[in-house]
Amino acid sequence: KNGVQRDAYVPLELVIDGLFNLDINQDIWENANMVDFKGGEIPLWLANKEVWDGIRVAQEVKSCQEELHQCDVEYSNLCTWFVEEYEAVHNVFKFSNGVSLQYSFLIWKLIIMSTKMMM
Repeated sequence: KNGVQRDAYVPLELVIDGLFNLDINQDIWENANMVDFKGGEIPLWLANKEVWDGIRVAQEVKSCQEELHQCDVEYSNLCTWFVEEYEAVHNVFKFSNGVSLQYSFLIWKLIIMSTKMMM
């Protein structure tokens, strides 16, 4: 599935309970034997540092892409929020008609609150 070979070496599942005790007999210290691999050949992702580094870099690139996407979403939300706030302030000045701005802000706040309560 997803490009993984059926006969790929899969390490044993680690038991999380007590994992950080660093007991020498824990499964985390398991060393793979040559017989665990097809034809006795260790896969490149395990034996070749360049392949290991490439995997690490690929994971880092993917993480950066995900973070950039999240930044785009946050940017969009900030823009939407700013436009709404700008329009609210703009409308206060637009409809103040010489009435004190403090009173206009109070009226506008009441209008916004009543509109949100209806939603």
